Amino acid sequence: MFHNLNLNEMKINKLLIILSLAVTTFLVSCEDYEDTVESSPTVSADNAGVRFAAENPTQYEFSPLDLGFNLTIKRSSSSSALEVPISIITNTDNSFTIPSSLSFAAGEETAILAIAIDYDNASFATALEIGIKFGDDHTNPYLVEHGEYYATIEILNWEKYSTGTFTSALFGPWTQDLYKLEGEDRYRFFDLYADGYDFNFTWDGGAALSFPDLAEDDDGYFIWETGASATGYGYFFVALDSSPSYTFYDDASSTFQIEGYWTATEDPDWGGWIDDFYAITELH
Repeated sequence: MFHNLNLNEMKINKLLIILSLAVTTFLVSCEDYEDTVESSPTVSADNAGVRFAAENPTQYEFSPLDLGFNLTIKRSSSSSALEVPISIITNTDNSFTIPSSLSFAAGEETAILAIAIDYDNASFATALEIGIKFGDDHTNPYLVEHGEYYATIEILNWEKYSTGTFTSALFGPWTQDLYKLEGEDRYRFFDLYADGYDFNFTWDGGAALSFPDLAEDDDGYFIWETGASATGYGYFFVALDSSPSYTFYDDASSTFQIEGYWTATEDPDWGGWIDDFYAITELH
């Protein structure tokens, strides 16, 4: 004879069984769990605190004429001479020659670590990675600057495309070389208005120029920091108009026209549209 079962009672019984199993599993897990505490690194009193200076760049762009780069290294204790071993974390295709150690002379708080480029291995137009570190015995993990260093390096073969006259409405005319990246439609004026401030653009040989390396503002202009400055004005910035009606190459005169709205950091009331020109006098 079958008995009528109360469905609510069945649900409650199943729930109690599930809860009982869950509690049992939890208690077993707690018995197996061992609480471990990892101690913080201990730094000895005579630790030199050797580290890579924060001002060392982490991205480089070189040409095949560049032999390498230097890194500034600091230490906290400078009373005696010190030699610190260097370990290599990464070195793409062995593109860089990295010393096995770095020496500090007595009394020196900083030293220079020279990294050479091995052009027998380094690839052009490829991002190369380098990662190096000093031994833990000589570094202090609690310092803001660290004993490890990572960087990305590109080696780009810029070939001289032309020589010409660059005429600036603000700074007058001067002789300027234009360079082209090997195998691409990328062009560059090195140190155009100031040392270290290159002017980059792409050009397919027609009238239009574009500026993919520059940030675009809400009005569709491309912002370039020229690096140039003047007393009472501060540093100059340009909002470049890439419209081929204003910035273009004129094949008949072999001349580039570059138009932009110039502003100055120390004189917010100064500014205006200015046209600069580059006339090619010799192709290479």
